[in-house]
Amino acid sequence: MRWNSEKVLSLSALVISLATLITLMYQSKIMREHEENSSFPKLELWNNNLDTKYQLELKNTGLGPGILEDIKVAYKDSIYDLDPRGFARLYLDTVKFPYSLGTSTLGKGRIVQPGEKIWPLQILKDSSYKHPLIEIFGSGEANVIINYSSVYRQHWQIKGIGSIPVLLEEEPQVINEMLKP
Repeated sequence: MRWNSEKVLSLSALVISLATLITLMYQSKIMREHEENSSFPKLELWNNNLDTKYQLELKNTGLGPGILEDIKVAYKDSIYDLDPRGFARLYLDTVKFPYSLGTSTLGKGRIVQPGEKIWPLQILKDSSYKHPLIEIFGSGEANVIINYSSVYRQHWQIKGIGSIPVLLEEEPQVINEMLKP
């Protein structure tokens, strides 16, 4: 086979085209990773034990919205498929304690925007008694477990006050339902 200028030129064009395609694919991968990292939601749970009230606070300190997938409360040796509000009502009924709390519902599919704070429990303090919910949530005896996802279908879990989000392997369900065509 003889090499003439047309064959060399054709082969050069093919090599340049393949190199360009590989470069574009690599750049697309890097851009996708950058987008995922720049929209990372970081949900955190904290206790605010103020002078006049106690608050269980959920806040998003990340860069993107967090979509709540699953909310549970772990207490003693049981896991309750309830948000803190539902658990509080169940627990107060069992100890025959009056309802003196403000709550926000944490439901599946709720979107927590970056910088947003939600107080699933707010309890007014009274010096004449100790509220049982402040005791169990404040001490870590009861822990809120939250699974949440990003818009890029990444899936994390936090387990209680001050815990660091852990990346989960399983596919998120709620975001998949929300983004179905």
